[in-house]
Amino acid sequence: AGRADPVPADLSRLAHALADQGRLDEALDACERWLRADKLDPGAHCLHGIILLEQQALEPARNAIERALFLDPDLALGRHVLDDLARRRRSEQP
Repeated sequence: AGRADPVPADLSRLAHALADQGRLDEALDACERWLRADKLDPGAHCLHGIILLEQQALEPARNAIERALFLDPDLALGRHVLDDLARRRRSEQP
């Protein structure tokens, strides 16, 4: 018998644990697997954006956070991260 695909909750725990350990490439992979398992989870999109932000991929990070906020407009962490991205963008302009 083959191994069952991980459930979104397991992928969520894995992605968060790896991100907390600073293992960003592995966390990104786990988060992308989580998104494939549950593409409508705003938490998955938010963590995806945070990991991308940590990797300095600002535009993909913004897109991920905007998806999270589309799915859950009241997601406070998403709003905070989007505000941080806007501040970074303003500080980088001449």
